[in-house]
Amino acid sequence: MNINGLVPEPTVFPDGTVLESAFKANPVYDPSWGNLLVNWQVLLLQGFFHLAIVFLLKKRQDIL
Repeated sequence: MNINGLVPEPTVFPDGTVLESAFKANPVYDPSWGNLLVNWQVLLLQGFFHLAIVFLLKKRQDIL
């Protein structure tokens, strides 16, 4: 999904002043295959990390 496409355009008032949007386009949300791959890698890394913590805690619980 192109999140950067949801950022509203700046508002231009009749007197010519421009009100910038509170949100800016961010490269973190670029809709590219490279960005998707990085996001999936981070998700898998977090999953393995939390799974290791659960296994360690369960092993410790079995010893006690």
